[in-house]
Amino acid sequence: MTREDFISQIKSLNIYFDEDHPDHIEEKKVESLQPPFLEFEFNEDEIRADGINYLEIQRVNLRLYSDSFTEQAEDTLEGFFINNMFGFNKAKRFDSQIDLYETDYDLTI
Repeated sequence: MTREDFISQIKSLNIYFDEDHPDHIEEKKVESLQPPFLEFEFNEDEIRADGINYLEIQRVNLRLYSDSFTEQAEDTLEGFFINNMFGFNKAKRFDSQIDLYETDYDLTI
């Protein structure tokens, strides 16, 4: 799956993210948003040996922000990951700086 495909499918989940800056939402915008909303960033890894690039791997770090640990938004995202056979790791925390709960997902697409 390409980056563009991933972004297109994330749009279809109807969880807000800033299309201009999906990797961060500006502080002034955060204050006007109604949770839940997403941020995500892409990273690329390569499996190389003997100067040959054998495989390119795209990793996504996705953060779901909400005013509570909301099962509905998590279920929507995790259903999307499972349906597309994306393995993922998940961690939860409270971000006291913005007074929101954050669920972090690390996945490979």
